[in-house]
Amino acid sequence: MIFSSLSKREKLILIAVGLLLCISILWGLVVDPFVKKWFDLNNQIRVKEVKLEKYIRLLDKYETVKSEYKKYSSLVKGRQTDEKYMAGILSEIEEIARKSNAYISVLKPNIVKSTSFYQKFIVEVELDTTMEDLTKFFYQLQRSPSILKVDSMEMAARSDQKGTIKCRLLISRILFLE
Repeated sequence: MIFSSLSKREKLILIAVGLLLCISILWGLVVDPFVKKWFDLNNQIRVKEVKLEKYIRLLDKYETVKSEYKKYSSLVKGRQTDEKYMAGILSEIEEIARKSNAYISVLKPNIVKSTSFYQKFIVEVELDTTMEDLTKFFYQLQRSPSILKVDSMEMAARSDQKGTIKCRLLISRILFLE
């Protein structure tokens, strides 16, 4: 009844207002939540993809770390007697000195310090060598798969031979007990 008493222009305005009202209600109740949910899901997918790429990189590194761990754990853990283990350390130090052209004047095992979960084997070494060969010796010592460590070092120039150094080292290696 009200609609029939309106002019053509008023009818068009009423239809336009009604149409705008329906579109805004439809937008607010259906389209806007759908669009927001769509963007939220896309953001969640991107975050999960980044995490997945990170986990894949970590998984690739895991295998290399695991193989390195196995290599070093077999060197650090042992079941030999202290004497056999010390003999192995002494022969390794001799081999390193031979490779680096360093002359060993004294090579003697020191005490074995034991705690509840590891043993520390200490070797006293005296070298007569040049500075260049000493650096080679340290380089080879560092590259050793046995993880040898220099605890202390004393150096003195030899007066009877020019360019030769007398070096006293305390080298240690730790054996973890199982």
